[in-house]
Amino acid sequence: MDQFKKDLKKKIWIYTIVFILAICSIIIIAFIPMQTKMPHISDFMKGYQFGGITGMSGVFLYHIISYMIALKRPTYLKKLYIRQTDERECLIQQKSCSIAMSGSLMGLCIATIIAGFFNHIVFITLGIATVCVLFVYVGCIFYYSKKL
Repeated sequence: MDQFKKDLKKKIWIYTIVFILAICSIIIIAFIPMQTKMPHISDFMKGYQFGGITGMSGVFLYHIISYMIALKRPTYLKKLYIRQTDERECLIQQKSCSIAMSGSLMGLCIATIIAGFFNHIVFITLGIATVCVLFVYVGCIFYYSKKL
């Protein structure tokens, strides 16, 4: 249980750093005007970025608060420990992530092929995104095959 507490403290620090960076990004997006060649898109992009970063900040803040509560309350800490180390929960997480990653790769590949018929820039962008996701996927496979 002591190792789990150390892991939670480490996660709290990491989430706090990312949360602070996200808040700084929100401030930059809100107060620094964006210069773009397409002014009709800048408000949409600004809103999308603001909403995405705000949503991620909310998730990080939720985890920070729940982990801090877990460190202060032993009963909640025990429930969190059981939930995160339960074999059934871990298997469900592994299976769903594996299927989600495969589905994402297939979806990106299909979108890249379709985009090739319409726009060269979108095709290149989706192709690069597909390759990056593929590298992460294969990298995780190699990492966990050696670790486990």
